[in-house]
Amino acid sequence: AELTKGKYTSISIKGGKIVVKDKDKNPVNLETVSKSTIDFVYIALRFAVSEVTCGRMNYPVILDDIFPRFNETKSANLLRFLINYAEKSQILIFGNSNQISGIATQEQIPMDKIHMMPLS
Repeated sequence: AELTKGKYTSISIKGGKIVVKDKDKNPVNLETVSKSTIDFVYIALRFAVSEVTCGRMNYPVILDDIFPRFNETKSANLLRFLINYAEKSQILIFGNSNQISGIATQEQIPMDKIHMMPLS
């Protein structure tokens, strides 16, 4: 719900299938949603699995190039989610463009940026 601003409110796995429900609790056919929404579903599932399997241990979350399919609005929603999640675990985001930091600056989302140069 946080990633989609309430458009979709729950994800579960039943009989080996992923079930997503909308704000009215109706099941949603994943074949009818955008690829970026499916990416949000998988991101949410990964965070849920990590919380269940890691328990109270706060391992850093490492994300590599997860923003390419997201427009600015969805990228900002994901950054806000990650900032909230960073209260309990360190978040490291790797990417090859300045899109993420530009959106963070525009949306006034705090983040520390480290720019690494290739070794030659």
